[in-house]
Amino acid sequence: MDIEGVDDEKNVYVCLKWSYVRLKRKTKFCFLLCSLFPEDYDISIEELARYVMGLDEFGTITCLEEARNEVRVIINNLKDSYLLLESNRETHVKMHDMVCDVALWIVSKGENEFMLRVCTRLEKNENFDSMTAISLMTSNPEHLPNKIACPRLKILLLGRNELDFSEVSDTLFAEVNVLKVLSLRLKFLSSQSLNLFSNLRSLYLAGCNFTNIYSLGKLKRLEVLSFYHCRMDALPNELGELKNLRLLDLMRCDQQNPIQPGLLQRLSVLEELYIVKDSFKDWDDEERQAKRCNVKLSELSSLSRLIVLSLHLSLTRVPIGFVFPNLQRYDISINSFYGYHIFTGHQIPEYPYSRILRIINLDASSPNAFKLLFRSVEYLLIDSCGMEYLIDIAGGNHAVMFSNLVKLSLQNLSCLRTICQGPTHQLTFSNLIVLDLNYCRLLTELLSPVVAQSLGKLENLKLSNCDALKQIISKEDRTLLHSQNQHICLPKLRILEIVGCNQLEYIFPMTVARGFPQLETLRMSKLPQLKQVIGHEDEGEVVDGNDVILSKLRWLILEDLPNFGTLYRGTCSSMWPSLEVLKVVNCPEMKSSFAADLEANMQALGKKLKVLHVEGRLCDIALLLLTQGLLNLEDLGINNCEELEELFKPAGFLSQGNYQDELLLSRLTVSRMIRSYQRLISSTHSFHD
Repeated sequence: MDIEGVDDEKNVYVCLKWSYVRLKRKTKFCFLLCSLFPEDYDISIEELARYVMGLDEFGTITCLEEARNEVRVIINNLKDSYLLLESNRETHVKMHDMVCDVALWIVSKGENEFMLRVCTRLEKNENFDSMTAISLMTSNPEHLPNKIACPRLKILLLGRNELDFSEVSDTLFAEVNVLKVLSLRLKFLSSQSLNLFSNLRSLYLAGCNFTNIYSLGKLKRLEVLSFYHCRMDALPNELGELKNLRLLDLMRCDQQNPIQPGLLQRLSVLEELYIVKDSFKDWDDEERQAKRCNVKLSELSSLSRLIVLSLHLSLTRVPIGFVFPNLQRYDISINSFYGYHIFTGHQIPEYPYSRILRIINLDASSPNAFKLLFRSVEYLLIDSCGMEYLIDIAGGNHAVMFSNLVKLSLQNLSCLRTICQGPTHQLTFSNLIVLDLNYCRLLTELLSPVVAQSLGKLENLKLSNCDALKQIISKEDRTLLHSQNQHICLPKLRILEIVGCNQLEYIFPMTVARGFPQLETLRMSKLPQLKQVIGHEDEGEVVDGNDVILSKLRWLILEDLPNFGTLYRGTCSSMWPSLEVLKVVNCPEMKSSFAADLEANMQALGKKLKVLHVEGRLCDIALLLLTQGLLNLEDLGINNCEELEELFKPAGFLSQGNYQDELLLSRLTVSRMIRSYQRLISSTHSFHD
C-alpha cells in the first residue's frame, strides 16, 4: 500500500505516523492488529485479546485474564490518543479510515519492529513468502485458491464472500506450518483441514458449520478455542486431548448431542469456559441413575485454574456438596429468563465483564453452592427459591459477604425469613445501588442497623408485597448506635418506593430523617398500617425540631394509606422546593400537619408543580394553591371536593390583579374532577391552550 506524500511534513499522515512512533511496544502491536479489520468495522476487544493470546508479542502469558486486562488498558490509551474511536457498543472500538491507512501502510512495507507484513487482498501472481498476516474478512475473492504458500504466516483471518457460506479447501493451509492465529467466519470446515495446524495457539471460529471435527485433538499447542455461533453434531471426545487448552468458548453454539460426561474435567489447565445456549442447558443431576449421557456440574470442581465462567443451565437442584469455585468473572444463570439488560441496566455484552448470578426455582439447600461467589457477586437475582435465609454465617469465620454487590433483587421467596443467619458484622452492602424485594411474605426485618450503615451508595430502594415486614431497619442495636453517636444515613438514595407491605407502621426511624439529601421519588402505596414515613423515636434518641429540607424531591405519591397521618413524626415540617408531582389519594386520616407542609411549600409549588391529584380534606389547600397560581400545572385531579363551583368561576383563579389576560393554569392539559362534575361543564370553555 502506498500513501502519496507521506514524507511531506505538512501531510496529516505524517502526524499519525509520528503518533504511532511514540507508542509503547505492546501498544504499537495492538494498533497494527486493529488494521487487520475491515473499514468502519466494529472491532471486538475480546476478539482482539484472543488474537494477542495466540501470539508471542506479550511474552509468556501466565493468566489469560491478565492479558485481556492489559489489552483493555492499551485500547483505552489508543482511544485517548485518538488513534481509535468509540463504538456504539461498550465492548467494541473503531479505527478511522485515515488512521487505518497509516497502519496498513506500516504493515504493508513490513518495516516495523514486529516484522509484521499484512495482505488484505489476494492479487494474481503475488508472492506471499514474506507475509506474516493475511486478512480477508470482507474482501474475499469469490473462490479461495486451493493453496496459499506462506511459510512465515502467523495470522490468517478469513470471512465470508458476498454470496453465501464458502467451503475451505483441505489443501489451502498445506504450507502455513507456523500459523498461530486462525479466524474463520461463516465457513464449512472439514476435519482434515485441522490436521495441518500443529503450531496453532488460537482458533477463532464464528458461524461455521462442521461435519465432524474429530481431528481437533491433534492441535496439541492450542490454548484458545472459540466456537462462537457454530453448528456441529457434537463436541468430540478428542477435545479432552488438548492438554494446553486454557479457553473454551461455546457461546450460542448449536449441537445436536450433549457434552459427553467426563470431557470437561480432562481440560486440567482450563481458565475460562463459556457455555450459553439452550442445547447445552440440561446437565445431568448427580442423583440420577448411574447411566448418564451428559456432562455433570461437579466436573467444574476438577478445574482448579478456572477463573472465568459463563454458564446458563436448567436444573431443579444443585448437587449436594457442590460449591462453585471462587471465580474472578462470571455470568451464571440457573433457570433464568431475565434478560441481561433488564437485570443489570447495561448493554448486553458478548462475554461477561461483571459478576452476575441469576438463580430461579431451586430448592432450599441449593444456594449454598454459591457461597464463595457471594463474596464477589455484583448483580444477584434470586427468584422462587425455597431458602429461609440468603447466607448462613453462624458456624464460624467467614469472609465479608456482598461487599461488591451493586444490585440485589429478591423475588417470590415465600420462605425467606432473614437475609443473614448469624451475626451481621461480616455482611456489608457498601457498594449496593439497587435493592428490590417483592413477595417475600415471611420477612419481618430487612436490615440490621450495622448493615444499614453500610448503604452509603444506595440509590434505589423498592419493597413490595412483603406482608410480614414490620421494620426496614430493625430495632436491635439502634440504641447502641445512639449511645456511640453513630447515625444511619442514606446520602445517595434517589428512589424510595414501598407498596403492599401490610405491617409497616413507619419506614425509617427519626435518626434517618435528615439522611436523604438526594431523594427524588417518594412513593407509598397500599400500606394499611403506615402512620408516618419517618417515625418512632428510640430510647435515648434526641431529635431537633428543625425543618427537613428535601431539596431534590420531585415526585411525592401517597396512595391508599388508611392510617397515614403525616410524613414526619413530631413538630418538624418538610420542604420540597423542587416538587413536580404531588398525588395524595385515599388517605382519610391525613393530619393537619401535612396540610401545613403544603402551605409552607406554597411558593415553590406555584413555580414547579406539574401534576396535582388530591381529595377530601386536602381540597382546601388545593384550592388555595390554584388561586395562588400553578404556572406549570399540566395534570389536575380533584376528588370529593364541594368547592368546585367557586373554583371555576372565570373571575377567580384564572386572573390575578390587573393581569386579566394571563391564565395562571395556561399549561393544563388533563383535568379530572370527580363529584360535582356537572358544574364544570359551563366553565371548561375557559381552559384553552
